[in-house]
Amino acid sequence: MVKVEVKPNVLQWVIKRMDNFDRLKDQFPNIDKWINQESQPTLKQLEKRNYSATS
Repeated sequence: MVKVEVKPNVLQWVIKRMDNFDRLKDQFPNIDKWINQESQPTLKQLEKRNYSATS
């Protein structure tokens, strides 16, 4: 499992661009932990978001 360091300002940018924050929270229940830097997403989690953004 490869963890990826994502800066909080990048995650906040993603949140602002999302039309539906609840949907984002459903996809990533740990996003609050990522923003607070208590945890980091895995590469697979980020890829999942990328695929759902393009479909």
